[in-house]
Amino acid sequence: MGNSLPSRNYRVQQAKQERTFNVAISNLFTNPTRDAIINLKKAMGDTCCGFVSNLEEISMGRKKEVPNDFKGIEYEVKLGIDLKEDTLVNNYLNFFTAQGDVIFNVSGKYFLINDSIFVRSSANDYYGNDSDESLVVMRNGDQRSLKTKGCGEPVSLGVADDQFVVKRKERVLRERSERDVARAVQDTILKSNRYRGQIDRDRRRVDFISLDNGRFYSMVCDVCNVYSEPKGNLVKRQLEVEYIGYLLEQFEGFERGSEIQMVSDLLSLGNLAKKVVCSKNSNVSSMDFTTERKYDFFTK
Repeated sequence: MGNSLPSRNYRVQQAKQERTFNVAISNLFTNPTRDAIINLKKAMGDTCCGFVSNLEEISMGRKKEVPNDFKGIEYEVKLGIDLKEDTLVNNYLNFFTAQGDVIFNVSGKYFLINDSIFVRSSANDYYGNDSDESLVVMRNGDQRSLKTKGCGEPVSLGVADDQFVVKRKERVLRERSERDVARAVQDTILKSNRYRGQIDRDRRRVDFISLDNGRFYSMVCDVCNVYSEPKGNLVKRQLEVEYIGYLLEQFEGFERGSEIQMVSDLLSLGNLAKKVVCSKNSNVSSMDFTTERKYDFFTK
């Protein structure tokens, strides 16, 4: 009998938390605002890991991907990282998640960061001509994916530094067989392309959501071991901020198809990355916006 009371209290507390969570979820869908997100975070409790990732899953619903009002087009900003002393350690995003879920104010724009860093390594083979890539074969363990990208399109919206925004068409085919890979490579070679080299990429990723418009962004840091001829082997480091999609179309402040809204967020997060990484990592000598693509590691 002595153990029955704590057990009952625990069940009551669990039921109360579940009701609070259900109300918070309902409020998010009926009145999607910044406050609704913050209240849902409180309802999920301090033990919740990867809150922004959970929001991304909510946005998917029965679909397999986050809704995106620029579907099929990649938008990103890149920052090159130069070090005082060479190292392969990839810890540049650790400073963002050290305190768990944090709201960042970037010149009046508010972003909530995921409290978890995703780690993914891959070996990527590049094919293309002297100026542009045609195909990237990505291997992660037994998984194989194929990626094709179009030529970059200029972005000129009157936003400071928008000339550094990379905009281009992108298509990714996941879970491909070796036969699929061989066929894709053969088709690429027949179009006057050739093998340019391999990049072994160590990637760290953390996601953000804008509390002003409900848009999702990923911030990734890549340490790349580049193997090519005749340039030989080299190590390159880049931080990228990429647009993922949005939580709900009805979110307060969300403007569907607003390129300027999304690009402004990208650049704000890029400036945040520069400020945080440079101030927290004494080994970083400089970190600046760049339009250098990974394919440029082979051609320039």
